[in-house]
Amino acid sequence: MKRYLRIICLVLALLMCGAVLAGCGGQQAPTPATPQPEKPKEPSVLRLNATAQPNYLDPAQANWAVEIRILRQVFVGLVGYNESKELVMKIAEKVDISPDGKTYTFTLRPGVKFHNGREVTAEDFVYSLTRALKPETKSAVAMLYLNDIVGAKDVADGNTDVLAGVKAVDKYTLAIEIDEVKPYFLAKLTYPTAYVVAREEVERLGESWVEGHLAGAGPFTLDNWAHNEKITLKAFPDYFEGTPTLDVIEWLMITDENTALLMYKNNELDVTEVPALQYEQIKNDPQLGKEMRQQPRASIEYFTMNRLAFEPFEDVRVRQALAMAIDRVAHLNVIYRNTRTLASSFTPPGVPGYDPNAYVHPFDPEKAKQLLAEAGYPDPSKFPKLTISYRTQPNQGPQAEFFQGQLQQNLGIPVELEGLEGTTYTQQRNAGAFQAFFGGWGCDYLDPQNVLSLLFSTKSRYSQRWGSSNPEFDAYADAADLELDVDKRIELYKQADKVLINSAIMVPMTYPDHIWLQKPYVKGYERDASDVIPLFKARIEK
Repeated sequence: MKRYLRIICLVLALLMCGAVLAGCGGQQAPTPATPQPEKPKEPSVLRLNATAQPNYLDPAQANWAVEIRILRQVFVGLVGYNESKELVMKIAEKVDISPDGKTYTFTLRPGVKFHNGREVTAEDFVYSLTRALKPETKSAVAMLYLNDIVGAKDVADGNTDVLAGVKAVDKYTLAIEIDEVKPYFLAKLTYPTAYVVAREEVERLGESWVEGHLAGAGPFTLDNWAHNEKITLKAFPDYFEGTPTLDVIEWLMITDENTALLMYKNNELDVTEVPALQYEQIKNDPQLGKEMRQQPRASIEYFTMNRLAFEPFEDVRVRQALAMAIDRVAHLNVIYRNTRTLASSFTPPGVPGYDPNAYVHPFDPEKAKQLLAEAGYPDPSKFPKLTISYRTQPNQGPQAEFFQGQLQQNLGIPVELEGLEGTTYTQQRNAGAFQAFFGGWGCDYLDPQNVLSLLFSTKSRYSQRWGSSNPEFDAYADAADLELDVDKRIELYKQADKVLINSAIMVPMTYPDHIWLQKPYVKGYERDASDVIPLFKARIEK
């Protein structure tokens, strides 16, 4: 027993010695570190400039580039365009066209979700297309893009709530029947009027559903709309093409392009348009020149003379006189500093049928005065006062002043200007109230039908705003719309274009380019012929 006690005492003594040695500089077992919380990841934010307050964020109503570039991030349809400007399937997995070319049967992708989590079905497209056409939706564009569908006019006229040509065959099969064989029909479905919306969200919130809704199925949700300030979009993680790389897109509404440029230089914007008056300076800047991007657009800008709102414009000689009194080359140099191309027809570059040598009324002030005298105005100072209306956004004010100076100096007629903010301008223009104004059109699909027939035929609701109805034009355009022989079709459209130019309801002015600044760390930001494509692949690499 004593022996065991001696052994225990010896062990204790050794342990105590080890403790003393440790206290004198020996190694202690390390104390486990307290876990530190992970630093939260900074959200990936892309800051853009919308340039103006959108009038509508309802895909059934939108008809302005500012609106469409935002809507493309929040909504999606059966088909769309990819980065190579190719028509591709979106919510539709495939499409079968009947032997007679009139029935399109779409097979939908299963599992596509609205932002509220519900699955998109064929019935949702029946509802969305019908809703866009209903008179209570007050869409100015539905009958331009959906008019080929059987029964569209009956719904638009309020005669029925049933769109006869659109049927949900089953949960994932949608059939659309059109009235004639039309080679461009599928491309028309890329326009926002054909985007799908969730019925329950629209009906639950009424007119306020666009303020912050879950009715889309696109890559981003509308998080907040601070009117005239900013629209904030957030990534939708369940987007069917993949979770967006960006967390947030902010669209600021900076109407002054010079202010936007300053914000870009101060790193408050990641992308902004290049002001025309500073194009050369930016191009030659050692830093900004590297960040400038330029890309052709399938678009046109024109000056419109509304014969329905200004009696003298009923006479084609008056319209031709004004067309010849405007120096289009000087306009290009002064307003746009050669950042655009002089328009030669209403069919823009990149669209089949574009003719760089088409006839446009030449600048000829003497001939203009002669035409005005022949029309009954030998003394131009006694010509009724003409009002040119314009939207208060970049370049529009200086452009209006340029036209005022040209018509007063070269023709001698009295001209006053009227600048209006976005919503008021659009409402009055759509009501046909303007005597003269500036119009523009960016192609939504690369087909001359999208410009000529869609805008200027008698059947077009646009035409009814300014009186461009012309039987000769209609004959060429209507025949071209149905012609399946490509060469014959293009020639018919060229003839329609010539008739339109000669009528001088509109004067083709310029073909705009996309010209913008983009920070080097912005990747995957893409623009196509009409504007910004969906940005779910865009990213920030700092």
